[in-house]
Amino acid sequence: MTQEDVGRHPARIERPSLPYILHPGTRTVVLGQALPPRDRHNLAHVLAITVRSPENPAERYWPGRLSGAQPLITGPRP
Repeated sequence: MTQEDVGRHPARIERPSLPYILHPGTRTVVLGQALPPRDRHNLAHVLAITVRSPENPAERYWPGRLSGAQPLITGPRP
């Protein structure tokens, strides 16, 4: 995974100036701005990497691991 591999993709999702930091050893990209879930999933799927993103306060859905959160673990049903 190189900067060029990651750098080509944001333009495809209409975010050509998307700030990010690539950690090639862990195949992780840390985004510098919040993205909609579909764009985060697309980036993660197409590049086969982990994507971390700031939370968007207007997001209606729990963003889970895409924003760096811990997995949701629930107890047994009562």
